[in-house]
Amino acid sequence: MGSSGINAEYMGSSGINAEYMGSSGINAEYMGVPKPVHAVVLLFPCEKAIYDYRAKQAEEIQGLGDKYTVSSNLWYTKQIDGIGNACGTIASMHALANLPDGLVGDGPLQAFIEKTKGSTPDDIGKALILEKSIQEVSEATAASSDNQTATPAREDRVNAHFIAFVERDGDCYELDGRKICPINHGKCPEGQLLETAAVVIKTKFMSLTDSPNFNVMALAAAQ
Repeated sequence: MGSSGINAEYMGSSGINAEYMGSSGINAEYMGVPKPVHAVVLLFPCEKAIYDYRAKQAEEIQGLGDKYTVSSNLWYTKQIDGIGNACGTIASMHALANLPDGLVGDGPLQAFIEKTKGSTPDDIGKALILEKSIQEVSEATAASSDNQTATPAREDRVNAHFIAFVERDGDCYELDGRKICPINHGKCPEGQLLETAAVVIKTKFMSLTDSPNFNVMALAAAQ
């Protein structure tokens, strides 16, 4: 495992590290990952079975109406076409924007989060397209040699998608800017985000395909 470029340009000085767990990390016993883990980023293959499940999930959520609730303390944006390296950028922002207070240093991300607090996910997505400072960081991160060595090869990401998992108000949330809304996966025991997210990843993603192309990154407290 090693520290990834996913956080370097976005966060400036901070108290968080990104630990790349590799393709088999989710099946391991999370050895070497500092605790507590504050966010999990998943790279998964864009396969029909996974997207069929996404459509079914959206129908179920719509059917629940007002009975389906999410925390008002989440920062969440829709992924709108128009920003380079889009899903990687959105997943990074979802992970970092929902960290505990004080862990994200001053910089373009923190400024954008503060500016868009209280806005709708659609409005945040539209604002993101116009935010040149975020666009520049996104492009720099994608081109970074450090980031490319810490994450899967570019050709392996072409047909893949990044999302994030975070804990908020005691629940585990899946944050995917292409989904209908944040997905509440239920209770997350204190300090057990990685373990809780691992169950979701195995049952809601890996079980739908025989593809081995899953990669996991944990954002954990700096040691």
